[in-house]
Formats: sequence, C-alpha cells, structure tokens
Amino acid sequence: MNTNAQQLNGQIVDLMETAYHEAGHAVAAVLHDLVFWYVTIVPGEDDLGHVDYGIRPAFLNVGHRRFARELRDYLVCNRAGPLAEERLTGHRNDVLGSGDDQIFWSTLWQMYGERGDRHARDLTGQARRLVYAHWSSIERVAQALIQEQTLPFTAVEQLVQQ
Repeated sequence: MNTNAQQLNGQIVDLMETAYHEAGHAVAAVLHDLVFWYVTIVPGEDDLGHVDYGIRPAFLNVGHRRFARELRDYLVCNRAGPLAEERLTGHRNDVLGSGDDQIFWSTLWQMYGERGDRHARDLTGQARRLVYAHWSSIERVAQALIQEQTLPFTAVEQLVQQ
C-alpha cells in the first residue's frame, strides 16, 4: 500500500479523501461552536481518522432548552464529513461514511422516531450548504491535516478564520 492510502475493513481509501472527510467534520464543528480536542487522520482501531470531542458536546445539556439545538448542530457536523469527501471525489464513499451514518440514524431515531426522515433531509441540506459555503476553509484544514496528521481545535479555528 502506498503512503497516500489507508486501509479500513479491507478497503483502500486515499489519504486525501480521509483528510477532506475529517476536515468537513472539523470545520462544521468550529462554525457551530462545538469545541473538540483535536482532529486527526491517524488511523485508529475502527477508523481512518476522527474528531475527538472528549465528551460529545451535544449531550452535555440534556434537559436544557439548548439540548435540541446542540444535538442538531452535532448532527450537521456529522453529515459535513461525508459531504466534503463527496464534493472532493464526486461520489459517496461508504467505507468512511458508514460509522457516521450509524451515529446519525441512531441519534435521529432516538430523538424523533419515525419523523426522523424529515429531519434527516433538513440536517443533510444544512450540512451540504455549509460544505459549499466554507469549501476554502475545508481545503485549508485538509491540506494542514495532510502535513501535520493531527490538528488541535485552535489550529482549525485559525484556519477557518483566514
């Protein structure tokens, strides 16, 4: 396997795709004020990269009015990763997006039950608009991830503000 590719579940994924995928998540998180520890493209046991929130911020305010908004913001961030990768490649990558999909759909089901489909379309539309509106930020973060492999929240925040 060359140094520009990674392997997950027997599938080869281009490192650039992983970087754009994780950059999509990270930029969306910065724009929604969801602070994370770091974003990385260093493969773990179950992924090729991830955004480490520590404790998921969407669940910190359970029972408060902000809870639903924070959880919706988190789900937009969840969708932004696969959509950024899709914009780069022109097609959806089910290898990188499968974990995100599991989180997205199980959270929607828990929140909305059978009405989740309507909310899924809305949240995905919000994420798609975010990816297109902030594409230059996603590109900057992805390029920085290729060079550094791991970026703290403050570095991503600075790249988004450029």
